[in-house]
Amino acid sequence: MRYCVAALVALVAAFVSSLVYVLRALPPGEGSFGIAKAVPFFITSGTMLFFGFIWFPATLITFITDRKRKWSVQGLLLLVSAVASLAAGHRVYTVRRAAAEYSRVTLISAEAATATNNFEKFAPIIDDYISKSPASIYPQVGYYRVIAALLGNASSPPELLQKLSEGLEDRHEFLGSIAQHPNCPVRAIARFRVMPNLDVYLAKNPQTSPELLESLSFSTNPTTRISVLQHPQTPQAVRERLTLDSDSLVRRFATNSMRSELIKPSQ
Repeated sequence: MRYCVAALVALVAAFVSSLVYVLRALPPGEGSFGIAKAVPFFITSGTMLFFGFIWFPATLITFITDRKRKWSVQGLLLLVSAVASLAAGHRVYTVRRAAAEYSRVTLISAEAATATNNFEKFAPIIDDYISKSPASIYPQVGYYRVIAALLGNASSPPELLQKLSEGLEDRHEFLGSIAQHPNCPVRAIARFRVMPNLDVYLAKNPQTSPELLESLSFSTNPTTRISVLQHPQTPQAVRERLTLDSDSLVRRFATNSMRSELIKPSQ
């Protein structure tokens, strides 16, 4: 009976502790509205963790003060509570470690998004990412956010982009971001030209040459041809040809593009 009371007291204390912790962690004002739906889950999870911590000392105190204790029964209960306490401690350690890693990667990502030089420091990060996620961005773990930040930085050098592209397989989603990056290296472009799914990204690259745009205008993908029409470096002859395109939307974009070109000199 004493051990049941100790477990019940531990459970109540765990619930109260979890409730106070979750309520104090909620952001003030309207920011808490969306999170409020998950409060029951957080309270339940917190109760389980706190119970794991509180149950063992409560059981230990009861065990020590119990003059009629029996190792075969109460000793087993003490052992179970100790294991629960260790499991709770391991869970807290894992969560805190993951949070620390997330914060560290966030800082590196912020630096990668705004860097203008000294990109050599990111080379080991690219190697690590390639070794773990060569085929796809999913699951989005590790240095995924750092790589995404580098690809969103217009100052990322061609050498870094080439290193990344060489380590990724043909179906990797990041290849599209490399293809439309203004510093996309020539070797990478040559590889991407035999990958039709990347044509639309090459057409969106601000540094794509008129010659390549003309080649891309023959793509079987209407979206790629529209992207070609939206590119400022597309030759006039290509725009004129696409006014007769088989796709009505492409023809419309081509016609509007021709009109825009005619209006420019008079402005």
